Amino acid sequence: MNFEWTKEPPTRRQWLFGGGHLAALWAITFVQPLLDLLGKNPDFFVARDNSPGDVLILAIGFTLVPPLILLAVEWVAKLISPQVYYAVHFLFFWGIATFLFVGIESNFFEGPTILMVLLALGLGALFAYAVFRVVFLKNLMDILIVAPVVILLLFVFTSKSSDVIFPKSDSVSISFDNIHHAGCLGHLR
Repeated sequence: MNFEWTKEPPTRRQWLFGGGHLAALWAITFVQPLLDLLGKNPDFFVARDNSPGDVLILAIGFTLVPPLILLAVEWVAKLISPQVYYAVHFLFFWGIATFLFVGIESNFFEGPTILMVLLALGLGALFAYAVFRVVFLKNLMDILIVAPVVILLLFVFTSKSSDVIFPKSDSVSISFDNIHHAGCLGHLR
């Protein structure tokens, strides 16, 4: 396999789509599993007395901030040279894809950790290379750019944690059915 770095700097559109690809891969690899877990366990937020704003800040921040940081690093790399940009983009994609494959592997088999990590590194590199070279995978990543938004909306509106984000009411009702009025007010007579 002969891998030649593109000499032309990426256009603004290519840079933004590349950032979108990283955001999609980030969302599928890290955001969806975390928000799925937290969405099924709203007691996590209740136990910490989190406000709806706290939950939204966590969800939106974890979904958007890391990809924006990666995009900023790629922007700096793009200013240095096209080769640096493509190398950084490839390494970011490879790194995130490696974590994706570790998660996938752990669902199917257990083995020595070093073997699973090496296999994930190889699959991550192969996937990153394929996205750079195979038009179908690049087009698939273009479609998956909406993944962060979809995952975030599913968490906010359909998970059990949506009751924490959108509380039904702030009132507390107390029932006095089992309290004897004479016992409570008897000392006043």
